[in-house]
Amino acid sequence: MSNYSYLPQDDETFRQGPSAASWDQLRKEARKLEQEIDTKLLQFSRTLSSIQQPSSSLNVASGGGEKDALKTLVALEKNLDSLFTDLQDIMDQMVSGSSAGGGHARTGFAPHMVKRHQEIYQDYRTNYTKLKSSFTFIKNQHDLLDSVERARHDPSSAALLQDRYIHEQMRIDESHRMTDMVLEQAYETRNELHRQRSSLVQSGQRLGSMVARLPLVQSLMRSIAMKRSRDTLVMAAVISFCIIFIIYLKS
Repeated sequence: MSNYSYLPQDDETFRQGPSAASWDQLRKEARKLEQEIDTKLLQFSRTLSSIQQPSSSLNVASGGGEKDALKTLVALEKNLDSLFTDLQDIMDQMVSGSSAGGGHARTGFAPHMVKRHQEIYQDYRTNYTKLKSSFTFIKNQHDLLDSVERARHDPSSAALLQDRYIHEQMRIDESHRMTDMVLEQAYETRNELHRQRSSLVQSGQRLGSMVARLPLVQSLMRSIAMKRSRDTLVMAAVISFCIIFIIYLKS
């Protein structure tokens, strides 16, 4: 897991040109939120790794076992969701400020800084999405195991868990039934297309056989084609003669 070192530096790009107080304040807020997100993501990653690797020092990483680690991850998840929302709001305000043409916007560096913050946000968001997906899987697995454990000691929980299993099995059976229907329709469509193809092939073969058996038809068609060609030549000759005759009269 990387240390999420994507924070922008205070180089000359960010120091050049005049800036309004509101723009500087937005930049400071954005960098503060990015630093907080960077720290929280690193903590989230380490805590998640401590659950995924049982051999690691879970008590040190999460403060007292797997359940405490899960609680920590839930709290971090809520905190990160809030931080990402706040950072998105700040960036929206920066975009509005840069398009308004004040402060840094006049120097031409505002779009560059906004784009940089957007890239940092997207990078953080991508890493957070991956971590959150792994955490969701682990949390669901833990909830299932916890439900089974409670069902072993509580008859009412066992009945509830059994009802959930039955409901889930019904949903799976319904999905299988729908899948079978779709596959059956697909097979019927394929068979119908094969039948239509066979019918078209047979029709073409019969037509070809009829043409081959009727040489008179072929001869007639050739005569018609030759007559059309002859008529075309005659018309072309007449038109050419008329054009030459008109040119001769004008001259």
